[in-house]
Amino acid sequence: MSRRPLILVLGDEGEVSKTYAQIFSQLGYEFLAAGEEKALSGLSETQPDVVLTEFLPGKDGITIIRELRRINPDLPVLVVADGRSAPSAMQAIREGAFEYIPKPFTLEHLKLALERALEYRRPVEEGFDGIVGKSPGMCKVFEMIRKVAGTEANVLIVGESGTGKELVARSLHNRSARADRPFVPVDCASIPESLLESELFGHEKGAFTSAHTSRPGLFEHADGGTLFLDEVSHLGLPLQAKFLRVLQERQLRRVGGRKLIPVDIRVLSASNRDLREEVAKGRFREDLYYRLNVITIS
Repeated sequence: MSRRPLILVLGDEGEVSKTYAQIFSQLGYEFLAAGEEKALSGLSETQPDVVLTEFLPGKDGITIIRELRRINPDLPVLVVADGRSAPSAMQAIREGAFEYIPKPFTLEHLKLALERALEYRRPVEEGFDGIVGKSPGMCKVFEMIRKVAGTEANVLIVGESGTGKELVARSLHNRSARADRPFVPVDCASIPESLLESELFGHEKGAFTSAHTSRPGLFEHADGGTLFLDEVSHLGLPLQAKFLRVLQERQLRRVGGRKLIPVDIRVLSASNRDLREEVAKGRFREDLYYRLNVITIS
């Protein structure tokens, strides 16, 4: 039988036990409370799976984060803090803490944070959402997915053809708050440019010769979820301008239509071309590039 995960909680042992003993018992985890000095000196002996530390007003919590990272950079550290200590908690994230848990927190919030941290500890050989790899580069990709999946930021995924960019996009979607909504992939390179506008924006009846009925486009199909544009560099400049307007205004007009239709989508895009070079050559709009490239995963 495998052992239960051990959570090391830093702080006054009596106070910590009073606060967390019942919580971790309910969640099915072992837990150990220890003061900071004792915890640091005994880290190799206790071998916790996750460290949890509370940031209190007026207390320097950054030093302990740095020390924990120095001793074991792979050990996930969760930081609990109320609003007064939130700036320090965000600094801790920049210093390498795994996640910030605002107080007051619910049992479910803590449970999910611990599950994410424990998943991070699993051997990479087990795979990651169907993506297999254990090189330092792939480990960085997995870490970026964990950090940005829960945000609403648009992400640009860069890599050669056949490197699993769609798998990364699906992982980002499945780990987001939009996971129960549609994930709509579009291969911009495989759809003729003459058809791509209608595919993305939809069309009204009579918009063109073969438009016998009105049809929603892929933007509308992805409403509430995630639109993944693979090989986004294949969009022509006129279509790029229309796409930019959708991102800016969160609404669209079907081909041949007048009505503005609101859409709520997160956009993930991928390219095997260097989009900065495409911008420099005038083949890709700079303003659209910055809209899509809020965060890069490569």
